[in-house]
Amino acid sequence: MITHMVNNNFKSYFGTQIVGPFHKCFSSVVGPNGSGKSNVIDAMLFVFGYRASKIRQGKLSGLIHNSANHQNLPSCSVAVHFQHIQDSDTDPDGFTVIPDSEVIVTRAAYRDNTSEYRYNGKKITFKDLAVQLRKLGIDLDHNRFLILQGEVEAISLMPPKGKYNEKGEMVDEGMLEYLEDIIGSNVFIEAIKAAEGKVEELNSDRAMKLSNVKIVEKEKDGLEAGKTEAEAYLGQENELTVKRNELWQCYKSESEANVGEAQEKKKVAQETYDTETKSLKELEATSKELEKKHAAELKDYKKVKATADEVKAEFAAYERKDVQLRENLKHAKTKAKKLDKSMKKDAITVGETESEVENLQQDTDRYAAEIEQTQAKLAEAGSGRVHHRAFRRLD
Repeated sequence: MITHMVNNNFKSYFGTQIVGPFHKCFSSVVGPNGSGKSNVIDAMLFVFGYRASKIRQGKLSGLIHNSANHQNLPSCSVAVHFQHIQDSDTDPDGFTVIPDSEVIVTRAAYRDNTSEYRYNGKKITFKDLAVQLRKLGIDLDHNRFLILQGEVEAISLMPPKGKYNEKGEMVDEGMLEYLEDIIGSNVFIEAIKAAEGKVEELNSDRAMKLSNVKIVEKEKDGLEAGKTEAEAYLGQENELTVKRNELWQCYKSESEANVGEAQEKKKVAQETYDTETKSLKELEATSKELEKKHAAELKDYKKVKATADEVKAEFAAYERKDVQLRENLKHAKTKAKKLDKSMKKDAITVGETESEVENLQQDTDRYAAEIEQTQAKLAEAGSGRVHHRAFRRLD
């Protein structure tokens, strides 16, 4: 909403003049002729980019205040103050100002017929100003923000809907397009056209399917007799199923009785099984003990067998040695017989040898006596040294 306007040397307003505050929805400017009511609208037209001709002036410099007491002023300016508000839920005229939402749009005109725009005090081009204001919902491009008195009649005379050429281009805008442009719903036109095409396609599809449904209904009516017969057949099948179910219930009752008898048999069999299982466990324990005993005896058997194998091997060696010794004994006996014969032969030879030895011994004794006699003679005849040498040589 516009809170107020600040006019500075604009047309009939000399100096700084504040117009406002304005109501959030509706404001009315009243006053006698010549009091400046129209200049309030002209000030808004000036700020929002209208040319001087639209503001009842030939050029921009004509907008600068000029009176008898205030002539040749260098410039004029108009500032419009906006703010965002949140309407009150209880008070129709009440509202809450959104913090930091104030926006100031300013335009100044100079003697050289030039002008400049400012947005929150920052210099800006009109194109960029239009972009910034469009973000606030103010459309300067399509003249939707300010509607002047002369435009009301033209709007009222618009056709209800615009006219289009063969290419689909609008040649005459209508009230519908004008209002859609104001409220912004024109952005949905393409989507609406696409949806309408989809609706037509769906309607065509529906008509085709509806025709198929009618055909199917005729076929269904033709099958009604078969349906009745099928239903009767299904009824009989259902009754047969019920009878079968009753029969199965009888079987079930008999089976339950048999189950009781089988349970008794199972109990007896279970007791027998438990007894046999206990006996089997005892036999398994005995078997394990016997296996342990067998393993121990097998171990001893292996030791005895190993010893027996060793003894058998030794016995075989002894047998071989005995055979060898027997052969050696036989050979020795043969050799002993030969030696015995040889000894007998040698005994004769020994006797003869002993006789010869006795003769030689006699000769030895005789020679010894002669030697003693010879030595005695030598001792008497010569020196002891010479005799000694002779003795040694004789000896």
